[in-house]
Amino acid sequence: MVLDTAKWRHLARVSALANIKKIADEARFPDWLGCMGQILFWISRDKDAYRTVADSWAKQLIDVVDPGSHVHTRLSRVLNEPDELLTLKDLELCEQGMLLKFNSQ
Repeated sequence: MVLDTAKWRHLARVSALANIKKIADEARFPDWLGCMGQILFWISRDKDAYRTVADSWAKQLIDVVDPGSHVHTRLSRVLNEPDELLTLKDLELCEQGMLLKFNSQ
């Protein structure tokens, strides 16, 4: 599937508005994280769109991972250092952290 520029920019705008807590509460884990990864992949060709989505998601993901965890530290760095961006690897770290959290409950 190939998205034209207008469609992937629209995808980025809508994705930046996504409520990750609500998605996490209602969608099947970890499928929703995989969908987020696909979106990051699709919009990666547009630096500004990617940053908008990545910043929005990092601000929300930090609230659903354990404080003090490696992924929490990484997300803090993404939010506080201008040269850092949320990556697919970060989504994988979120998944691993959430799995540990769910398994310990």
